[in-house]
Amino acid sequence: MAWSSKQLASALGVTSRRINQLVVDGIVTRPGKAGFDPETAVQQYLAFVDRRVASIPLKDARERKLSADAALSELKLEVERGRFVAVDDVKKAAFGTAHRVRDSILNIPDRVAPILAAEMDAGKVHAVLMYELRQALEHLAG
Repeated sequence: MAWSSKQLASALGVTSRRINQLVVDGIVTRPGKAGFDPETAVQQYLAFVDRRVASIPLKDARERKLSADAALSELKLEVERGRFVAVDDVKKAAFGTAHRVRDSILNIPDRVAPILAAEMDAGKVHAVLMYELRQALEHLAG
């Protein structure tokens, strides 16, 4: 019984698109419109994978692994030293800061409305607003 590209892809753990590319590259043969011979196609694919694995020199593979392990160790060390922090921690801190900024600024009208309602001098209104805004921002700065 012949297999479709989809069936062969499922059996090999690849996509149908990859199967079509393997056919174009001459790695897997499709004997006709009926589909793939399962045994032949799987053997051809396994031979292809074996050639690819054998083409990677063991020395290169070891060097890449050592390099990756070294990079991972350096990253872990930097995390332990506190030079890197979790993205979630940064997001939480940024959200908290933004929330405090919003609350601080939104509270200004409630604090200054009675003062400004009685004030007729534009210069004094400006001074009061600037004072309140500076206070809110300095509070956030720290």
